[in-house]
This record gives sequence, structure tokens and C-alpha cells, in this order.
Amino acid sequence: MPARDPLSAIPPSRHPFQFWVIFALSLSGATNFFASGSEVMELVNPFFHKVWASTLMIGGALALVGAYWRDRVTGLLLERIALTAIGISCPTYASVFILQVGISAGVGGVLTLLVGVASLWRVVHVNRELRIMRSFIDRTGIGE
Repeated sequence: MPARDPLSAIPPSRHPFQFWVIFALSLSGATNFFASGSEVMELVNPFFHKVWASTLMIGGALALVGAYWRDRVTGLLLERIALTAIGISCPTYASVFILQVGISAGVGGVLTLLVGVASLWRVVHVNRELRIMRSFIDRTGIGE
């Protein structure tokens, strides 16, 4: 068991890099959702693009809220929901984007795909942390 209280929310266990990437995802989703007539929207189905952008915007915001949620368990559950949505939508969007646009979508498509993979990888870490916390709660009797 770590030396810190695993149930406390402050300080959050997020690395600054993770925080800024999630913030950038949310900001990117917002700008893509509210942008009109962008070049990317002209290359893929506009409805599909809006769904992906809203998933980034809402998922990123939810993950940020989860990072600072007072109850650590609830915060991790919020982050897991958010990153699962991002982890599914980004590879799906990247695949469609690359298939529709072709090789010229390579860098953006691969980057989007890898963001999804990293999000799902973090979900695995969140699940591990939740299991550790559950065993700590069961062992100490906190919450009964």
C-alpha cells in the first residue's frame, strides 16, 4: 500500500503531462465542435466529426473534473468513463479518417489513434488503482 492515503483526492495522482494532454483534448474537441467549415469537416461526414469532437470535449472535461473530485473513488470512476469514451472514439474516428482521406491523413490519423490507445491504457491503470483502493477499504473497514 502506498504511503499516502489512497482515498484522498488532493493532490491528484495525475502527472502534469497527463493533465495538459486531457486539457488539450477537451479544447481540441470544443474548437472542432464549434468550428464551421473546417477542412477536416469537409473530408469526413460532418455528423461523425461532431460526435467525435463532442466526445473529446465532454470526455476531456469529465476527466479533468474527475482529477479534482473530492472523493477519490468517484473521481477515478469519472475518469474511467471519460477515457473509455475517448479511447473508443479516437481510434474509430482515426480509422474512418484515414480510410476516407488516404495517406495524406496519416500523421493526424495516427496521432488520433494513439491518443485513443493511450486513453485505454490509462483505463487499465485506473482499474488497477481502484482494485488497490478496494482491497485497502476491505482491509481497513473504511466506509462501513
